[in-house]
Amino acid sequence: MNTGAGGLLVNISSAGAPVQFRVPAGAPNGFGVAGFPITAAQAETFDNDGGTVGVDVTWNDTANQLTVTDENAGLPAGLVTDSGVTHQTVLLFGLSASPGNVVVSGVTLEVDAYGASLDDADIASFTLFEDANQNGAYDTGEEFAAATLNAAYGGGGTMSFDLAGAGVPQLIVAGTPQHWGVSVRFAVSGNGYAGGLSVNVLPGGITSTDIVAGLPLLVDHIVTGPASQLAIITQPGGAAATTPLAPQPVVELRDALGNRVLGDSSTTVTASIFTDPVGGSVLGGTTAVAAVDGRVTFTNLSINQAGNGFVLRFTAGAATVDSTAFNISAAPSGGGGDGDDEGGCSTGGNGTPWLLIAGLLALGLIGLRIAQRRAA
Repeated sequence: MNTGAGGLLVNISSAGAPVQFRVPAGAPNGFGVAGFPITAAQAETFDNDGGTVGVDVTWNDTANQLTVTDENAGLPAGLVTDSGVTHQTVLLFGLSASPGNVVVSGVTLEVDAYGASLDDADIASFTLFEDANQNGAYDTGEEFAAATLNAAYGGGGTMSFDLAGAGVPQLIVAGTPQHWGVSVRFAVSGNGYAGGLSVNVLPGGITSTDIVAGLPLLVDHIVTGPASQLAIITQPGGAAATTPLAPQPVVELRDALGNRVLGDSSTTVTASIFTDPVGGSVLGGTTAVAAVDGRVTFTNLSINQAGNGFVLRFTAGAATVDSTAFNISAAPSGGGGDGDDEGGCSTGGNGTPWLLIAGLLALGLIGLRIAQRRAA
């Protein structure tokens, strides 16, 4: 017996077949009240096999527990309604068993796709997988069975994975946690739509013969259409030739409705000189940068020549956007001084280089010493 979790959990072993049930606290028969004495005869009422009480019924004062932990901190910032993307992770969770092993026979998701145009019909399938390498994404072969790979979603707000029915109930070994994930694929009908997607595991959503703790898991995602346009968030600023622009440009990927495509961390944006006021200028630095959650940040762009009115163009596929004009000044001189001498060294008050003066003085001293020796 176990009086935890707000009720009484009873494990019975009858004729070698374990049976488990829970009676809520405060039940009319008194079961579930901590400290209430339960006799073998009362146990036989639930065993109900007609055998001898106290002989074929045994009690266990502990029960195995499956603990579910939320691992969604590593999820992308959003999703993209692009049917060409087979797997976008929507849920990550850990499973651990104690004090003994636990078997999981099924997982049920509560699903809600919402928005002005987005709804359940715009979801094609879900995949349940073991995230063995904990990279937060589905990798080939991580599905539990063919039935858990791209399983068709029929709508209605519920998606169920019957692991036992597929012949693959999962054993969670005590002391050896597992990491599971769920990915989604959108239907062609939803391409370009924006909205939200909630994917939750409510209490009872993980099927096991043992206690399940840690639910619910609640995750809500921002959903956008695929990137179809670019926008400059930070315009490039001027600088001296060959030195980094200040500030460096920042570009966003946006869908057809102008939403930032938070789920895009793969598209590359390339920068180039669109307007060159002097001709032959070269754009230095890292000119092709991949997006992170729909945003591209350049860090070291520079232009090698001075001129007024430079314009950069940013390109990703067929989408382009041009910057505002900015100026590049001449590179600073490599020498010091006040600019009056050709050599770039500092001068005295009459413009004579001090190194020349020192040299003349040294020669005069040498000549004086030679004359003194001859006179001696």
